[in-house]
Amino acid sequence: MIVNPVEKNNFLIELQCSIPAAELKELFDAELKIVSKTANIKGFRPGKVPVSLIKNTNGARILLDVINQNMSELYSDYLKKNDINAYGQPLFKPADDNFKFDFNNFTDYNVNLTVIKELDVESTNWDFVKDIPTNTIELTKEEVQEAIESLLERNKELIDTEDPIDEDSFITFDGAELEGEDIKQDGHTMTFSYSLFGIKNEEVKAALMGKNPGDSVSVKLTDLQIDEGFVRRNILQLSQDDTRSLEDFGSMFKLTVKKVQKWVKGELNEEFFKKIDPSGKITTEEQLAAEMNKFAMQDNQYFIDLKFYLEFKLKSLENIEFDMPDDFFVEYMTQVNSYKEDTVKDYLSDLKKDFKWGWILTAISSGYGIKALKHEVEQLFRREVHNYFQGVSIPEDLFQKLFNDMLKNDEEYNNLANKIFAHKLKEFFTSQYELENKPLTQKVLSESLEKLHREANPLAFVNHNHDHDHDHDHEYDHDHEH
Repeated sequence: MIVNPVEKNNFLIELQCSIPAAELKELFDAELKIVSKTANIKGFRPGKVPVSLIKNTNGARILLDVINQNMSELYSDYLKKNDINAYGQPLFKPADDNFKFDFNNFTDYNVNLTVIKELDVESTNWDFVKDIPTNTIELTKEEVQEAIESLLERNKELIDTEDPIDEDSFITFDGAELEGEDIKQDGHTMTFSYSLFGIKNEEVKAALMGKNPGDSVSVKLTDLQIDEGFVRRNILQLSQDDTRSLEDFGSMFKLTVKKVQKWVKGELNEEFFKKIDPSGKITTEEQLAAEMNKFAMQDNQYFIDLKFYLEFKLKSLENIEFDMPDDFFVEYMTQVNSYKEDTVKDYLSDLKKDFKWGWILTAISSGYGIKALKHEVEQLFRREVHNYFQGVSIPEDLFQKLFNDMLKNDEEYNNLANKIFAHKLKEFFTSQYELENKPLTQKVLSESLEKLHREANPLAFVNHNHDHDHDHDHEYDHDHEH
């Protein structure tokens, strides 16, 4: 087998690959013998199928498999021996359109594989990063007050109330198993708490609205929560050693409202200050206001990371050379990434930038090891779940169920992984360069992000329907453990 490399430019290399006819016949005959030894055809004992029969019935498929396997090995071996890292799949172009898969009359098989070379991060000049500032949050007086209100909102407390049940109620029930319309003698009883917004069945929600302590409703427990494990643990209050399933209980339970509670916004008092700052340094509203910039930095860390990421993207596209001829790009996107040709031509400039950015990101990820790891995604997801439940701890098995459900949702997983990647990207390059720090208000940060999104992600603001399966970047999906 022969490979003749032709450098098209600094980023493209065409591999003119050939399997001479005699070598192709030798490879085909060898594969034919291997197949005949394992073929299972009616009327013949295993391993006794005549080679001629295998050739006549499956020769074309075997020849195609031989070509594909050997071309793949030839391609991979050449890249490895010549220390070439390829980005994506090569563009495949037969050198002879008249080649016939004729296993009785072999001819040379010739094909051209155009390879896109991966960016070499070590030889890339990243000095343009010096023009990208890092940012901190410096709140205005109005933003400080808004931040304090938000902090109070996030630090709600459950308090008992005499008000009837509404959408915001957290309810404690006494439950009793029913037999017909009566409480079952020696039936199962339990006490549990549940929020109204967590109930899945709208009819049950409606039946509970307006109820007071002492009022009762009859329900199926699976109308509260469809997950059987959750019902067993948190509603029936069964121990881990209890092996009973839902089928071991009656279908209906009587739930009596024992207590109604509501989430109430926190107040600026000594207890609240201790909760916010266990060290005891914050004891007054004035001291809290002075610390709000730190809290704002924590709240806006992802957006600060994202701003750096988008500015880094624009600077990279501007400063890093990547010469890809238009005709090659159109052909590549239609063949390798399954785009429609008209779509590529209509959005050629933006798609080339999108593709180039994926090329840059892949090199950064592999060259500098910047990627989101699964355990890091789990840690971030745990923090977000903790915030969602306003600091209330949830059972570990429930968290693992939520986490496993999230893993099945690629979009949700990518959102978390991208947050981690953006932070790591900023941390890596700020450790390499002394970057200017520019304080921003939250309003300016928000306005800057909106502008940067439009500049850096033009395809996200275009309604272009197309069917494709591609491996380049949209927004900033990138390699990560999953």
